[in-house]
Amino acid sequence: MPPFHRSVISLKKNSISRLADGRPDIWLPALLLLAGALLRTGYLLEYAGAINFDVPLGPDINEYDQRAREILNGRLFPDIPDIHAPLYSLFLALLYRIGGMSVPLVRAVQLLLNFLCWPALERLLRRQGIAFGTRMIFLALGMLYAIPVFHQAELISESLLLPLLTLSLWLLELAASEFDLRKRLLRSGAAGAAAGLAAITHPLTLTFAAAVFLYGFVRNARREALLFLAGVLLVTLPVVGIKSLHYGKLTGIQQNGGFNFWLGNNRDATGGCCLRPGPRWRKLHREADAEALRRGVSSDRVWVGRTLSFWKHDPVRGVYLLVKKAVMVWYPSELVAGADPGILLYRTRIMRYAAFSAPLVLFFALWGIFSALAKKDQAGIHLWLLAGALYAGQILTVTSGRYRLAMLPAILFFAAAGAARFDWKKLFFLPCLAVFLQLPLITAAFTEGRYEAAALTGEAAWRKGDVHLALRDLLFARKGYDDPARISNQIGMLLERGGDFAGAERAYREAAQGDPEAMESFMNLANLFARFPAKHAEARRFYETALRKAPRSATLHYNYAVFLNSRNRPVEAEKELLTALECDDTCHRAYNLLGILALRSGRREAAEKCFSAALELAPDEPGYRHNLEVTRSGIRVRADK
Repeated sequence: MPPFHRSVISLKKNSISRLADGRPDIWLPALLLLAGALLRTGYLLEYAGAINFDVPLGPDINEYDQRAREILNGRLFPDIPDIHAPLYSLFLALLYRIGGMSVPLVRAVQLLLNFLCWPALERLLRRQGIAFGTRMIFLALGMLYAIPVFHQAELISESLLLPLLTLSLWLLELAASEFDLRKRLLRSGAAGAAAGLAAITHPLTLTFAAAVFLYGFVRNARREALLFLAGVLLVTLPVVGIKSLHYGKLTGIQQNGGFNFWLGNNRDATGGCCLRPGPRWRKLHREADAEALRRGVSSDRVWVGRTLSFWKHDPVRGVYLLVKKAVMVWYPSELVAGADPGILLYRTRIMRYAAFSAPLVLFFALWGIFSALAKKDQAGIHLWLLAGALYAGQILTVTSGRYRLAMLPAILFFAAAGAARFDWKKLFFLPCLAVFLQLPLITAAFTEGRYEAAALTGEAAWRKGDVHLALRDLLFARKGYDDPARISNQIGMLLERGGDFAGAERAYREAAQGDPEAMESFMNLANLFARFPAKHAEARRFYETALRKAPRSATLHYNYAVFLNSRNRPVEAEKELLTALECDDTCHRAYNLLGILALRSGRREAAEKCFSAALELAPDEPGYRHNLEVTRSGIRVRADK
């Protein structure tokens, strides 16, 4: 795009600008980068003591981890369109492949990528003529504003957005400062491709792409805007096309966009994520899926229809929600909105200390925005577009601190400009007042979501084999967590593992009563009763009940096959295993048991293929390797391997 008018945000002669006499342009950035590196290292070291540091748990995190593992096992597409955009899952799978499935390595790599963006953005501001003092405040904020570090270390798509958006911003700047038309058009297209990569990481960033495109038209840079749009479409349309061909119907970048729209626009909406995963969440989705099937439309269309109906019948409430969300974006407490309990975000001392910086950052960001608007300052125009587009996106859908991560370059730029322009002598009390007024929100966030946090730490302890800690946390979580059925199922499995079968049965039955439409409780009851020959008839009834509720569950079909095999009904067991593999062709346990059944019936070649497939999907499983080796050697494999 043609060069923009750039006014310089300058500092008055103060302590920061006077440092120029000592060449701070060399040592000050280096000092800030060192401080940022030390802060992130300290955070990782402190976080490493948490029970879930190396366990991928939590809303969204579970789903990304599962998809990454499926991709590594050769399954590029799930059975139904994914509720997440695909790029982050591919990125996570790549890191798993490189790091041997190490979650701590993923956290460290993501923090490093985000760390490197801030000096790159500071250099970008330098190209745009932003004053030295403002740039150093910006870099200091990028290095020392610690709260977003938590999200950038988590296994969520937003942790990949800052590098992608930084790349797009750089390419837009290179295009804007290029006088050669051909190079300008190429760089505009490359900037669009980078924005497209951000969109297939999180579609909310399409708002940024739309803002850049429209701005180009307004500025009469239509060729550059069209090339930018072409770059976006070059990345996003193949994703939409390939997914649509695979599923046999029009499929967007991700499923569930309509649900997110409804989540922020319904009679019970709060502005943030008013509905957490749990029984009501699952019930609403089942009802929407049933309605979509009955009407022959997509579930997203059902959710959009419900949203429009809400606006039609309650416009006053709708306008109120828009205003509320517009304000909530600037709440410091919104940094923990989304899928993360506040008590987990603030579990480290670094995060607790850093919490008090959020009101200051947002105060100065607003100060910088209003100051620039008053002076009609266009410095950092693409940061304005980034902030405005994602701000509008959150107002229309839901407000979330995780969504706000993509706005960070703009927010910290405005905060730096605001701090540089602020009259500290006359108005020093205002930042103090901003922190004081937010103290109740900040301190309340330290204990927010304690039951959900206990559910996550309990599950992490269970996965690590710490039964005592797992039971302690899960029993506490059951007192107040809004998904008691899930907790009861986990408690039942722990009790069953410890030999308390009566206690396990009670826990499973409580889970079934808490969420009678979910199949897990009935499957667990069936697995429990399958242990006792006298209860095999009840076990079979529970398996059949579970299958009616979840006919496409590979785990359920596998467990039923194990039960049938134990009843000496290999033909029925093999049929269930084949069904399990139709539901999920990465179910390595099904391949292993199929191999055992084939070997027992004398089909050694088929058995070898099945054991090979199981080992390929789970190369670290010693039992599969043993079965394959003894099959090739001609030794008979025990039926219970």
